[in-house]
Amino acid sequence: MSTAYAFAESDAATRVQGLIEITQSLNEIFEQENAALIAQKVSDLQQFQADKARLAASYAVSIRSVAADRNMIRSVDPKALLELREITACFEAHAAHQRFLLEKIGNIENDLDQAETHAAIKPKNASALI
Repeated sequence: MSTAYAFAESDAATRVQGLIEITQSLNEIFEQENAALIAQKVSDLQQFQADKARLAASYAVSIRSVAADRNMIRSVDPKALLELREITACFEAHAAHQRFLLEKIGNIENDLDQAETHAAIKPKNASALI
């Protein structure tokens, strides 16, 4: 095995491991955010935003780096690639669940707005109109 190939193999493994770690950190944030949404503590979400933004930026760079050279990635241990696939599936599931929760909250807020609007235009003494 040439030195250049060994370095490339090591670099690919390092990139994949880095992506695994970033994705795991994002998963942890999604879990905490989703728990806050389920508990209807939307105000708790703010505390995660700085880390989430930083990790999302790192994730974007890392995923491009991994995808940039698919041949090099083939040299990575299959167990690491399987771990990456599994953790990515978990990440996608957390993101989908969060979209669902946010949509549900949005629907509840719309229903409340409509109820408030309806209450505001309803005469206070409807029997007086009859």
